[in-house]
Amino acid sequence: GMLGLVAARGLDDGGRRRVETAMIIAAAGFVLLFAIELAGGGWLSRSAVALWNAATPWTSAPPTSGNLLGRGSAILAAFAWPAAVAIRRRLGWGAVLAFLVAVGVLMWFQPMLSAFVAFVCATLVAAIAWRRPRLAMVLVALGLVTANIAVVRLSETVVARYEAGNPVPDLPGSWRERFHILAFAADKI
Repeated sequence: GMLGLVAARGLDDGGRRRVETAMIIAAAGFVLLFAIELAGGGWLSRSAVALWNAATPWTSAPPTSGNLLGRGSAILAAFAWPAAVAIRRRLGWGAVLAFLVAVGVLMWFQPMLSAFVAFVCATLVAAIAWRRPRLAMVLVALGLVTANIAVVRLSETVVARYEAGNPVPDLPGSWRERFHILAFAADKI
């Protein structure tokens, strides 16, 4: 998305407007598809998987509520910001606010917490970068280093508790697996 906006700077006014219009249409379509998918309990995903299974010799399990939007959530969280720039240029700040609130609500109600956290963090970074881009770069770098160190240390603690026979209650299996992977990697490093 950002590459498209940067490339559009080299175009004439008509070309730039077409790129921005395409991004706005894509953003609106993305939000609409997510809303339909969430409101319909995964109707679109389940239909696509059923069609795939009917058309091919391979079968796929229909998406469960736990991974209904999966990678699409991360894509929407990342694409929201370049789309917001295009929306601001063409439609103004009110439309940007409405779009970002819609994305935030969709991120909140979908089952993958990491996409919502990414969207909130990106909101904070975008707010800082709007006024102080260099400060935002430093904060992002420090934040990533700090978060990675913290996750590795937390992983080691969680794995040690499991190995001692004192598991962490209510920890989803996927988190437990990730903690084991991170602790293993940290141990090997």
